[in-house]
Amino acid sequence: MINGLAVHGLMHPEGGHLCVPRLASDATYPGSNPDDCFGGSCAENMACSVSLAKRAGLPDTSGLAKLPDDHPAWEAAAHYLGAMCANLVLLVSPERIVLSGGVMKRATLFPKVRAAMQRNLNGYLQLPQLTTQAGVDAYVGPSAWGNNAGLVGALTLA
Repeated sequence: MINGLAVHGLMHPEGGHLCVPRLASDATYPGSNPDDCFGGSCAENMACSVSLAKRAGLPDTSGLAKLPDDHPAWEAAAHYLGAMCANLVLLVSPERIVLSGGVMKRATLFPKVRAAMQRNLNGYLQLPQLTTQAGVDAYVGPSAWGNNAGLVGALTLA
């Protein structure tokens, strides 16, 4: 949104499809869909619930809720989502980044995503929103609408 209006250009923007650097441990991991953008190296492909379930060796996504917070699948999700957030900061300089969806129901992901974003930015931008704990906690957070964010967004556009 810019000045209260949805941004629309050549097509609809999709931040989840930003290309993100793969973890070394994911060199041969296909993600949820290896035929997706960039050979499967987009944030959505590597951090979606299907990809996380595959990474954890689960038969489907229903077991994700039972994975402990320290499971490596959550670290991988944080890596990819943090890289996506860093790309967004550098590309469009948003006032705030709001993350929602099924994977983000895992509230312990937010601190991990924030830290991964900061690692990716590597101190390049010296702004309190990105360098202080209070600033980054407010900068990257959940939607006030929870998992209804997509519906509210669609209604706003309509």
